[in-house]
Amino acid sequence: MAVKSLDETVNRISMELSALISRKLKECTSVPTVPTLSAPMDPVKARPDTNRQHQQASHLAKPTSLTNLSAANNSITNLHQAPVPVQKQPPSQSPDVHDAYVNAMVSIRAGQLTKALELTLTTTNQALLLQVLQEMPTVQLFRQNIGQDLLLSLIHQLTCGNLRDKLDLKVSFLQDALTHLNVKDETVQNHGGNIVGLLVTKLSFLMDTSLSPAEENRVQALCRTALELSAKLPATFSGAEANTKSISG
Repeated sequence: MAVKSLDETVNRISMELSALISRKLKECTSVPTVPTLSAPMDPVKARPDTNRQHQQASHLAKPTSLTNLSAANNSITNLHQAPVPVQKQPPSQSPDVHDAYVNAMVSIRAGQLTKALELTLTTTNQALLLQVLQEMPTVQLFRQNIGQDLLLSLIHQLTCGNLRDKLDLKVSFLQDALTHLNVKDETVQNHGGNIVGLLVTKLSFLMDTSLSPAEENRVQALCRTALELSAKLPATFSGAEANTKSISG
């Protein structure tokens, strides 16, 4: 009886231990283990700061100093733009004058200087003529066969207006044009006297103005050449005798 009672006691204790272990195991698996904190956690602070993380990620992906550099430069440029320099526009030209200038430049580049001069003289535009003559090689031009009518037209158009405008250029071309006139040519006989006489008169008035010594010497030399030619040509223009003594002296 004693042995039987001992076996029953052992079995009962084993069953109780088994039940206790099973219960503890269930408790451990069903309740999560929470770490012990020294102070209670604020639920708001415990929440992850997703906005700040997003901003940090954006900041790392696109640095502000680089991303906004172009926009900042554009805004500065728009606010502090340098003033645009005002370019002086050339005087407006009619289509005919513009075409004549373009064609004259093409002829000069092709070495057809006489053709370029003819194209320019047909416009009777002195501003255009002076512009073209600035691009014209003088020596090469007068080495070509220039018609006497072109020479007379050149002398006449350069004489018109104010001789002081582009004086050096005008004197240079007038001197060469007078030198190449053929007094025996019929066109020169018919029209040269009046054209050269007008030039003498304009030169005499020009010499009464203030000229530099170099300009005065060149004008006097040109006037002497013109006087020599006018003496060989019939003229109805009485101005050819104007101020002859002062010019000759």
